[in-house]
Order: sequence, then C-alpha cells, then structure tokens
Amino acid sequence: AQLLYPHYEEAKRRTGWFDFDDMLIGCYELRRHHPDILQRYQERIMHVMIDEFQDINRIQYETVKLLAAPQNNLCVIGDDDQSIYGFRGSDPQYILGFTKDFPQAKTITLEVNYSSRSAIVGLGFSLIGHNRARWQKDCLSFHSEEGETYLFEPDDEEEQAARIVDEISHRIREGTPVGECAVLYRTNESARPILERLSEAGIPFHYSQEEESFYQ
Repeated sequence: AQLLYPHYEEAKRRTGWFDFDDMLIGCYELRRHHPDILQRYQERIMHVMIDEFQDINRIQYETVKLLAAPQNNLCVIGDDDQSIYGFRGSDPQYILGFTKDFPQAKTITLEVNYSSRSAIVGLGFSLIGHNRARWQKDCLSFHSEEGETYLFEPDDEEEQAARIVDEISHRIREGTPVGECAVLYRTNESARPILERLSEAGIPFHYSQEEESFYQ
C-alpha cells in the first residue's frame, strides 16, 4: 500500500480525478483557506445536526466545526458504544471529547432501548460495560419480557455456523416451528457457512438478499 499510494495520488493529479476522501479534504481545505467562502456558508447554515456521530472521522469533524462557528448551534446524536468504523478513520474520542470542544453543550442521555428484550440488552451491556473509554450510562430495555440469551465464542466462522445450526435443529426437535427461527448476520459473505450448514442439515430456509441468491 505504501508503494502504490504515491502512484495513485499522482494518477489522480494527472487526470484530474477526485475520490471520496478528496471530496472530504477538498471541502475542508476550501473553507479553511478561503474565509470569504467559509463565511458565506456560515451565514447560510444556521443550525447543524449530525446523526450517528460516533462514526465521524477527523476531517469531517474539523469541517463541521468550521461550518458551525461562530454560533455553534450544533446538535449531535450518537452512541460511543456503537463505534465500529475505525477502519475508515472514525474514533469514539470525537464523541467522548465533544464537551471539551464545546463546553457549553448540554448532554441528554437516552438509556432506554425500545428495540430488544431485556435479556438481549442485559447481555450486551455485560460486555460493552467493561470498556474503559465510554460515557457512563445504563442500558435499559423498554420491554420486560424475558427470553433465553447466551453468548459463545467460536474459533472460526465454520464452528459458529455449526453451533447455530445445531441449536436450530435442537429447537425444531423440541417442537419449535421452523418459521420462528431467524439468523441475523452482518454481511452477506458471513452468511455463507450458515447457509451451507442449513442445506446440509436439510433445514428449509429463506435467504433475504436484494439480488437473486446463489442459494435459491
């Protein structure tokens, strides 16, 4: 990557191309080096609200600070516990340090989860609560219904798939309808071992994907 990057940058300069990072940096540099353009946008944009603030990276944050000044009518919404985009430059320190950059900011903590049952919320908090760098907050569930929830740590995705399908097979033998079993996954690629194990076990399944699936 270190060998290719200078050639990539030179190719862009030679052909006049911009990639996504160039758009971010170009936006920031334009406003930082041209006060008249910055002032024009500052006068036009009176209020700034940002959702999913835990995903912001440095160049985006510096641009936001330029645009929000001098009124600093800035509202950000985010959850430092959900910061998962470090590979693209995001850092939970931007949300954790927000009140240092804006000491007049008022913090409103939303601690009630309306999406998941208490067993799921409790299990999640038992893990994320050990993070040393996080806003101190409780994680509560609006739903009082309990359910069976447990955590296991497989060695690889194949073991994970085997455990999941074994659990589904066990529940089907115990009388659970197949239609009441669901598997949530993060990426389509991560579903592949699970789908193959389901096929091998003869368990019928419906695979939700935008394009036509190989497993149809």
